[in-house]
Amino acid sequence: MSYEAWRISFQDSEQAAKAAFEESQRLKRIFTMAIDSIVELTEAVGIRKEDQTIGGTVQALVAIEKLKAQRDNWKARALKAEWQNREMVARAANNHLEGYRELGRRTAAAEEERDALAARVNELEQDTALLLQLIAKIRAAAGDPNGKLMQPELIAHIAALNAHHIADASNMVSGRNSTACDDQFQPQPEAGE
Repeated sequence: MSYEAWRISFQDSEQAAKAAFEESQRLKRIFTMAIDSIVELTEAVGIRKEDQTIGGTVQALVAIEKLKAQRDNWKARALKAEWQNREMVARAANNHLEGYRELGRRTAAAEEERDALAARVNELEQDTALLLQLIAKIRAAAGDPNGKLMQPELIAHIAALNAHHIADASNMVSGRNSTACDDQFQPQPEAGE
Protein backbone atom coordinates (compact mmCIF):
# COMPACT_ATOMS: atom_id res chain seq x y z
CA MET A 1 0.00 0.00 0.00
CA SER A 2 1.38 3.42 -0.90
CA TYR A 3 1.56 6.35 1.50
CA GLU A 4 -1.13 8.23 -0.45
CA ALA A 5 -3.52 5.29 -0.29
CA TRP A 6 -2.79 4.95 3.40
CA ARG A 7 -3.24 8.72 3.99
CA ILE A 8 -6.56 8.84 2.11
CA SER A 9 -7.97 6.16 4.43
CA PHE A 10 -7.91 8.72 7.30
CA GLN A 11 -10.03 11.88 7.53
CA ASP A 12 -7.36 14.08 9.07
CA SER A 13 -3.73 14.08 10.04
CA GLU A 14 -4.57 13.56 13.71
CA GLN A 15 -6.16 10.21 12.89
CA ALA A 16 -3.23 9.25 10.66
CA ALA A 17 -0.70 10.16 13.32
CA LYS A 18 -2.60 8.18 15.93
CA ALA A 19 -2.74 5.13 13.66
CA ALA A 20 0.97 5.40 12.85
CA PHE A 21 1.81 5.66 16.56
CA GLU A 22 -0.31 2.59 17.40
CA GLU A 23 1.37 0.63 14.59
CA SER A 24 4.82 1.66 15.82
CA GLN A 25 3.87 0.54 19.35
CA ARG A 26 2.68 -2.82 18.01
CA LEU A 27 5.91 -3.31 16.06
CA LYS A 28 7.93 -2.35 19.15
CA ARG A 29 6.08 -5.03 21.18
CA ILE A 30 6.77 -7.64 18.46
CA PHE A 31 10.48 -6.60 18.35
CA THR A 32 10.74 -6.78 22.15
CA MET A 33 9.12 -10.23 22.16
CA ALA A 34 11.58 -11.40 19.49
CA ILE A 35 14.58 -10.09 21.45
CA ASP A 36 13.25 -11.64 24.66
CA SER A 37 12.81 -14.97 22.85
CA ILE A 38 16.39 -14.82 21.55
CA VAL A 39 17.65 -13.99 25.05
CA GLU A 40 15.70 -16.91 26.50
CA LEU A 41 17.03 -19.25 23.83
CA THR A 42 20.63 -18.17 24.36
CA GLU A 43 20.27 -18.43 28.13
CA ALA A 44 18.84 -21.92 27.67
CA VAL A 45 22.04 -23.00 25.95
CA GLY A 46 24.32 -21.34 28.49
CA ILE A 47 25.05 -17.81 27.18
CA ARG A 48 24.65 -15.25 29.96
CA LYS A 49 22.56 -12.14 29.33
CA GLU A 50 25.59 -9.88 29.92
CA ASP A 51 27.60 -11.77 27.27
CA GLN A 52 24.88 -11.46 24.66
CA THR A 53 25.57 -7.79 23.97
CA ILE A 54 29.27 -8.39 23.21
CA GLY A 55 29.43 -10.63 20.16
CA GLY A 56 26.10 -12.02 21.24
CA THR A 57 24.74 -12.37 17.72
CA VAL A 58 27.38 -14.92 16.75
CA GLN A 59 26.95 -16.73 20.04
CA ALA A 60 23.18 -16.63 19.62
CA LEU A 61 23.49 -18.16 16.16
CA VAL A 62 25.81 -20.85 17.52
CA ALA A 63 23.32 -21.47 20.34
CA ILE A 64 20.47 -21.72 17.86
CA GLU A 65 22.47 -24.24 15.80
CA LYS A 66 23.11 -26.25 18.97
CA LEU A 67 19.39 -26.19 19.74
CA LYS A 68 18.64 -27.32 16.18
CA ALA A 69 21.15 -30.16 16.57
CA GLN A 70 19.56 -31.17 19.88
CA ARG A 71 16.13 -30.98 18.25
CA ASP A 72 17.31 -33.17 15.36
CA ASN A 73 18.85 -35.61 17.85
CA TRP A 74 15.60 -35.82 19.82
CA LYS A 75 13.64 -36.15 16.60
CA ALA A 76 15.88 -39.03 15.47
CA ARG A 77 15.49 -40.71 18.87
CA ALA A 78 11.72 -40.26 18.68
CA LEU A 79 11.64 -41.79 15.18
CA LYS A 80 13.82 -44.69 16.36
CA ALA A 81 11.54 -45.26 19.36
CA GLU A 82 8.49 -45.15 17.07
CA TRP A 83 10.13 -47.63 14.69
CA GLN A 84 11.00 -49.95 17.61
CA ASN A 85 7.45 -49.67 18.89
CA ARG A 86 6.06 -50.56 15.47
CA GLU A 87 8.46 -53.49 15.25
CA MET A 88 7.40 -54.77 18.69
CA VAL A 89 3.73 -54.42 17.73
CA ALA A 90 4.41 -56.26 14.46
CA ARG A 91 6.21 -59.07 16.31
CA ALA A 92 3.40 -59.34 18.85
CA ALA A 93 0.84 -59.38 16.05
CA ASN A 94 2.87 -62.03 14.23
CA ASN A 95 3.00 -64.15 17.39
CA HIS A 96 -0.76 -63.84 17.76
CA LEU A 97 -1.15 -64.53 14.07
CA GLU A 98 1.07 -67.61 14.36
CA GLY A 99 -1.15 -68.78 17.23
CA TYR A 100 -4.20 -68.27 15.04
CA ARG A 101 -2.46 -70.13 12.21
CA GLU A 102 -1.73 -73.07 14.52
CA LEU A 103 -5.33 -73.01 15.70
CA GLY A 104 -6.44 -72.95 12.06
CA ARG A 105 -4.21 -75.94 11.25
CA ARG A 106 -5.60 -77.88 14.19
CA THR A 107 -9.15 -76.95 13.26
CA ALA A 108 -8.57 -78.04 9.66
CA ALA A 109 -7.10 -81.36 10.83
CA ALA A 110 -10.06 -81.92 13.16
CA GLU A 111 -12.48 -81.09 10.35
CA GLU A 112 -10.70 -83.52 8.02
CA GLU A 113 -10.88 -86.24 10.67
CA ARG A 114 -14.56 -85.46 11.26
CA ASP A 115 -15.27 -85.65 7.53
CA ALA A 116 -13.39 -88.96 7.24
CA LEU A 117 -15.34 -90.38 10.20
CA ALA A 118 -18.61 -89.09 8.75
CA ALA A 119 -17.78 -90.83 5.45
CA ARG A 120 -16.97 -94.05 7.33
CA VAL A 121 -20.24 -93.80 9.30
CA ASN A 122 -22.07 -93.33 6.00
CA GLU A 123 -20.38 -96.46 4.59
CA LEU A 124 -21.30 -98.44 7.71
CA GLU A 125 -24.90 -97.24 7.52
CA GLN A 126 -25.06 -98.36 3.87
CA ASP A 127 -23.51 -101.73 4.81
CA THR A 128 -26.04 -102.07 7.64
CA ALA A 129 -28.91 -101.33 5.26
CA LEU A 130 -27.59 -103.91 2.79
CA LEU A 131 -27.24 -106.49 5.58
CA LEU A 132 -30.78 -105.81 6.78
CA GLN A 133 -32.02 -106.25 3.20
CA LEU A 134 -30.06 -109.51 2.97
CA ILE A 135 -31.56 -110.74 6.25
CA ALA A 136 -35.03 -109.81 4.99
CA LYS A 137 -34.40 -111.81 1.80
CA ILE A 138 -33.07 -114.77 3.81
CA ARG A 139 -36.17 -114.62 6.04
CA ALA A 140 -38.41 -114.50 2.98
CA ALA A 141 -36.54 -117.42 1.41
CA ALA A 142 -36.87 -119.36 4.68
CA GLY A 143 -40.64 -118.80 4.74
CA ASP A 144 -40.74 -115.86 7.24
CA PRO A 145 -41.26 -112.80 4.99
CA ASN A 146 -42.93 -110.75 7.76
CA GLY A 147 -40.15 -111.40 10.31
CA LYS A 148 -42.42 -113.04 12.89
CA LEU A 149 -39.88 -115.63 14.03
CA MET A 150 -37.41 -114.52 16.65
CA GLN A 151 -33.75 -115.10 15.84
CA PRO A 152 -33.37 -118.44 17.73
CA GLU A 153 -36.60 -119.73 16.18
CA LEU A 154 -35.47 -118.55 12.71
CA ILE A 155 -32.13 -120.32 13.09
CA ALA A 156 -33.89 -123.53 14.21
CA HIS A 157 -36.38 -123.22 11.34
CA ILE A 158 -33.55 -122.75 8.75
CA ALA A 159 -31.65 -125.71 10.26
CA ALA A 160 -34.80 -127.86 10.01
CA LEU A 161 -35.35 -126.73 6.42
CA ASN A 162 -31.74 -127.54 5.64
CA ALA A 163 -32.06 -130.97 7.26
CA HIS A 164 -35.34 -131.57 5.41
CA HIS A 165 -33.76 -130.62 2.06
CA ILE A 166 -30.79 -132.86 2.76
CA ALA A 167 -33.18 -135.69 3.63
CA ASP A 168 -35.24 -135.02 0.49
CA ALA A 169 -32.07 -134.99 -1.62
CA SER A 170 -30.99 -138.31 -0.05
CA ASN A 171 -34.42 -139.80 -0.64
CA MET A 172 -34.44 -138.63 -4.22
CA VAL A 173 -31.09 -140.22 -4.79
CA SER A 174 -32.29 -143.45 -3.13
CA GLY A 175 -35.74 -143.21 -4.74
CA ARG A 176 -37.86 -142.47 -1.66
CA ASN A 177 -39.99 -139.31 -1.27
CA SER A 178 -40.58 -137.72 2.17
CA THR A 179 -42.51 -134.59 3.16
CA ALA A 180 -42.69 -135.23 6.88
CA CYS A 181 -40.82 -132.02 7.78
CA ASP A 182 -42.93 -129.77 5.64
CA ASP A 183 -45.74 -129.38 8.14
CA GLN A 184 -43.55 -129.47 11.22
CA PHE A 185 -41.46 -126.31 10.52
CA GLN A 186 -43.98 -123.90 9.09
CA PRO A 187 -44.17 -120.60 10.99
CA GLN A 188 -46.97 -120.65 13.51
CA PRO A 189 -49.66 -117.94 13.15
CA GLU A 190 -49.86 -115.47 16.01
CA ALA A 191 -52.80 -115.50 18.43
CA GLY A 192 -54.50 -112.46 16.83
CA GLU A 193 -54.58 -113.86 13.29
